[in-house]
Amino acid sequence: KPVVGFIAGQTAPKGRTMGHAGAIVGGKEDTAQAKMKIMSDCGIHVVKSPAMIGKKIAEIITSKMLVLQFMTSKILTIDQGTTSSRSIIFDINGDIEQVAQEEYPLIFPNDGWVEIDPEVLYKSVANTLNQLDLEGVKFGGITNQRETTIIWDKNTLEPIYNAIVWQDRRTSDYCSEIATDDNKSIVKEKTGLLIDSYFSATKIKWILDNVEGARAKAEAGELCFGTVDTYLMYRLSAGKLFKTDITNASRTMLFNIN
Repeated sequence: KPVVGFIAGQTAPKGRTMGHAGAIVGGKEDTAQAKMKIMSDCGIHVVKSPAMIGKKIAEIITSKMLVLQFMTSKILTIDQGTTSSRSIIFDINGDIEQVAQEEYPLIFPNDGWVEIDPEVLYKSVANTLNQLDLEGVKFGGITNQRETTIIWDKNTLEPIYNAIVWQDRRTSDYCSEIATDDNKSIVKEKTGLLIDSYFSATKIKWILDNVEGARAKAEAGELCFGTVDTYLMYRLSAGKLFKTDITNASRTMLFNIN
């Protein structure tokens, strides 16, 4: 039970110490600062006046309720990999309570090309989530294949092309063409990366150049680009969340790390 005390404007006999509301701590020679330290060391929450005791007790109870809520909460992790999706429920100690996994196929249209149907990818995540008891989940996170590139219509949520996977090499020749010393220096300075088809930037260009009407839609602000984390948040939130984090953004070759 919390104990709340205040420093009154009077003194008590030397050496007397009381640990409850309205307590006077120490003798005549004790300063208010010394009394507050003694009370704090005893686990007493110090307030400046009796009128504040009720408010302080309410604050303490609220904070303890939040801690209790935290300790009984569950954590959801979506692990979206190159060939499968997993959803995992952890307890607050990091122990696994539930797990569901679903595999899906990769698509190889040409030599060195690797794609995923974004709808299949999304459904694999949704299906694993539907197998879990999500009641009590207060926290969540996504870990994902990072450089994989998806572009979709921001209003319909429909992808305009398959996801181009991180290991896809279709833009290798273009990367070699633009890899002048000046360009390599600029890209390295701003992004920390080499000019390479591994990253998202040239995959985006390929989609805009090769999907009919894509560039015009992009210029009209009708399309969204995202790595897998962004696409999943956008779909799962019905278009309300359009976010990423630094670890994903830094692998697009578009993010200025400075």
